[in-house]
Amino acid sequence: MKIRRFPERGARGRALAFLIGLALLLAMATGLALAQEPEPQIETEASGPTDLEAIAAGAIPIQGRLTDQNGARLTNEDLRGKIVLYNFTYTQCAGTCPQTSDTMRALQSRLGEIDSGDIPLMLVTISFDPARDTPERLRAYANQVGADAKVWRIATGDATRLKYALGGGFNLYYAPNADGTFTFDPLFALVDGWGIIRAFYKTATPAPERLVRDLRLVAQEARQSTGAARYAYEAAHLFLCYPP
Repeated sequence: MKIRRFPERGARGRALAFLIGLALLLAMATGLALAQEPEPQIETEASGPTDLEAIAAGAIPIQGRLTDQNGARLTNEDLRGKIVLYNFTYTQCAGTCPQTSDTMRALQSRLGEIDSGDIPLMLVTISFDPARDTPERLRAYANQVGADAKVWRIATGDATRLKYALGGGFNLYYAPNADGTFTFDPLFALVDGWGIIRAFYKTATPAPERLVRDLRLVAQEARQSTGAARYAYEAAHLFLCYPP
């Protein structure tokens, strides 16, 4: 009885089998991720996130169109493919109001330390006081805090849409007071180029060193996520933990 031997696979066949295997691994990993919703990674003054696993997947949680300090539009699509750190405030924030833009200014000066390849790094400040924060006022505030519009955009939009985007998308609490001030919980949010929230920092003053580290880690992931390596990363990063 003769035993039939199948021809050996060439390089193309081996590559195809490799990609199919990775696709199956990705499908299983995605199923596990959907079955077990990850807990938010939250930084406080005393502690920080131990990893940067996905918190929420999907479109970047900005609904509708925002307008920045130069009167230019800012939408989900304008930010897609960019690594973005968000903060939330209003231009009349003063006195005991949590000051978060100082941290953004410090981080802006250190973006050059992060090797992101050709992946843009952006800072976005969203004002939840659109009735008073016109583009002119946003521009004056941008000048006050030293925002470079090429990397740091300060924007606001329709009040109702903001409530859904900030409250629903970022889990941000804020409420107006009778004297024109706002009560709000200070919050920073790190979002990767796929529109996935990777970290929340629930403090007015997260350490710039930690923000630089986390931006660097997300940028490194994105640089390595090309071609076949992208399929491998998408399957593996669901389980990847970073050092504290």
